[in-house]
Amino acid sequence: MQDVLNSFAIWLRSTSLSEAIRVLPWLWPVCEIAHFIGLSLLVGVVGFFDLRLLGLFARVPLNAAWSLMPWGKAGFGLAAI
Repeated sequence: MQDVLNSFAIWLRSTSLSEAIRVLPWLWPVCEIAHFIGLSLLVGVVGFFDLRLLGLFARVPLNAAWSLMPWGKAGFGLAAI
């Protein structure tokens, strides 16, 4: 198993993305910021729906709550990338 992990680490270090992260010092922070924004969007939308199911936002119509779904999808896509 150790050999498999070592060969994977060597392959990963030789990819162009890994090289770009080593050469461009600002690339890693930009990726982290984008990932954090994506997670914040996703958790915010999911949290709103969870709170609505618990009855805290019962006055908000379902159509209005459903209009937040594209933001949640965009957040998931941004975090996944």
